[in-house]
Amino acid sequence: MSDVYDATKQDFASARAAFDTNDFQHMNVCANRLMANVLFAEEDQKLYAIPGYFLRTVAGEFLAMREGDFAKELRSMAESFIAKLDIAFQRELNLTAVWEGYFEYRERERRVLLTPYERKIYKDNKTFSRKGFAYLTKELFEGDSLFHHQSALLTVIQVEADRLIRNHGAEKKDIALLLIWIALAGLNGYCLVECSSIDKEETAKCLKSKLMPYVDRIRNWYASSEEVPFTDGTSILCDLILAWRRYYVKYGEVGRTSGESERRVELPDEARKRIGETIAQALQKDLLEKHSKAKR
Repeated sequence: MSDVYDATKQDFASARAAFDTNDFQHMNVCANRLMANVLFAEEDQKLYAIPGYFLRTVAGEFLAMREGDFAKELRSMAESFIAKLDIAFQRELNLTAVWEGYFEYRERERRVLLTPYERKIYKDNKTFSRKGFAYLTKELFEGDSLFHHQSALLTVIQVEADRLIRNHGAEKKDIALLLIWIALAGLNGYCLVECSSIDKEETAKCLKSKLMPYVDRIRNWYASSEEVPFTDGTSILCDLILAWRRYYVKYGEVGRTSGESERRVELPDEARKRIGETIAQALQKDLLEKHSKAKR
């Protein structure tokens, strides 16, 4: 039972060492490696994928930044979170510490990401953000847009949800929901490839059969009263991660740049205050390319 834990802890240590030397490309590689190794684990060990997912999230943010004072300010926050994540990553993962550590990091991060004008004008309004999330989830939970071969629903939801969180703050469950959406979007990209067909109706049916079980679970979880450590919500996230890794074994990177060849995205100065939107725009471009391939 210790083999998987030992292997994933080594992946974590390697990712942290890469972070310490500002090698965010290798940090991303190690985070993906950690999640991949959980694919070989037993069902009761699937929670080990969560530290890898958070490491990958942090690495992605830094890969989307230019070096400078802004990156240095955010780096100290990320360093604190990674240290807490490392302590929580025991044989019995301290899920509460993981989530609380991320929420603290996300709150500090979002305040840095605000422009001076936004920081002065916007006040926390989590009630408003909850209304926004209710609107965004309605189409995902009740409509069929997700199953259209050209749908960009998940990308748009991520952009809008990130904007709400950044400008107005959000409840912990809403922030967790966004992370689950991002994982669902990653899985959706692979499903588009597997379900690609000349017949659009058959493609839609295939997508629905693969994605709807997850959508149903997410809807039920979000409607529940579950609080931190979000045991059920985390289980959904783990299953999405592992489903994505299974598809990776079958299809590889599906048009995405991978491993050591992944390059840093250089942004204009003003874009450094918009990390979330920038990443979402990149995701949208990626999805559109996949949709285009699926139609051929």
